[in-house]
Amino acid sequence: MGAPIVAASINYRLHGWGFLHSADLAAEGSTNLGFRDQRLALHWVKENIGKFGGDPKHVTIWGESAGARSVGAQLVAYGGRNDGLFHGAVLQSGSSLPGILKPATASSWAPYYNKLLEATSCASASDSVSCLRRVPTAQLSSIFNSSFAAAPGWGQVVDNDFFVAPGDSLLKQGKFVKVPLLLGANFDEGTAYATAGISTTDQFLALVKGAGVDASIAEEIAELYPDDPALGIPATLEGRPGGSIASFGQQWKRVAAYRGDVTQHAARRLTAQSWAGSKVPVWSYHWNVLVNGIKPVYGATHFQEVVFVFNNIQANGYDTPVSANPLTGQPKSFIHLANLMSRMWVSFFTQGNPNYHQAGSIKWPKYETKNPKNLVFDVNTTKLAYGSPDTYRDEEISFIIDHLYS
Repeated sequence: MGAPIVAASINYRLHGWGFLHSADLAAEGSTNLGFRDQRLALHWVKENIGKFGGDPKHVTIWGESAGARSVGAQLVAYGGRNDGLFHGAVLQSGSSLPGILKPATASSWAPYYNKLLEATSCASASDSVSCLRRVPTAQLSSIFNSSFAAAPGWGQVVDNDFFVAPGDSLLKQGKFVKVPLLLGANFDEGTAYATAGISTTDQFLALVKGAGVDASIAEEIAELYPDDPALGIPATLEGRPGGSIASFGQQWKRVAAYRGDVTQHAARRLTAQSWAGSKVPVWSYHWNVLVNGIKPVYGATHFQEVVFVFNNIQANGYDTPVSANPLTGQPKSFIHLANLMSRMWVSFFTQGNPNYHQAGSIKWPKYETKNPKNLVFDVNTTKLAYGSPDTYRDEEISFIIDHLYS
């Protein structure tokens, strides 16, 4: 393509090291540390990437899954403050949303934090944070990795500093960094988030309410997502699970459709609508490919597009006991799709627009408020991609955005 890029991968603290929260930590400003690590790394890139041949005035932040949630966090950090750190963003199967319907607070973190203090003999300390800092790293790591208590969620917490409100609320308020955005999700994201073993409507309702949804809202969700396999996902699984996969539950496809929408698809649509509504360039995709090694019960599930985006046709890194080469035994259209997608991503990195890909006549439509479209990637079509109205499960997703998000 004649479009070189410089890629920089960053480190940040995870688990309790990066996302522990409490009133004591908030009082001294030690909140959302993992996200602050990322912010510091972006400052480093701004100051130093020129020495590596990069352009500090042309930085795109890019992530998938938790990485996309990290990118989403930076897009709404400090109420949408950029500090000149980046000039474009890519969200693959992730967004600015907290990841849980009821964002964690100091109050919801208190039981975990108090048990952590007990486990580290810091419960009676006058300064709990200083006491924790004196605990040997190996000991604290062992405690974090044990099952001594359940954390309310390792992610964003509203601290009136890095996050002035939940991410979904900030999107609705237009408080996000106005830079070109490329984002999308896979058709069957929900199979990665669905709970197996749900076979009755009562169990489905219990699952919905278990995430903090009011009973009346849960009843409406059950009506919007009826027990009809033809309306659920994935399409690669006909009817209900049976035989060797019967344990997935008779309402697997119902659960997968709902969970995929609430965790990924509604968030993607809200994000795309927010960008388009602010007249900021945004391109949205929908990915529909069943790769080698993935059973039909999962379909075009979470993460499976990554090998294509990297044009990793040798499948480097997939030779493990728990993974398989996604391209083994597949037709050449899979290779062609990897070429197309990787070129589109590079085009976005270098031009702020995915359409300078030099791989044929396929044009990725810009997402517009009046006529919103996704580019659907699909190896079963001649051109490998086509524009499609962003109206799938329209009523269901609108309900989620209006009633479950902030």
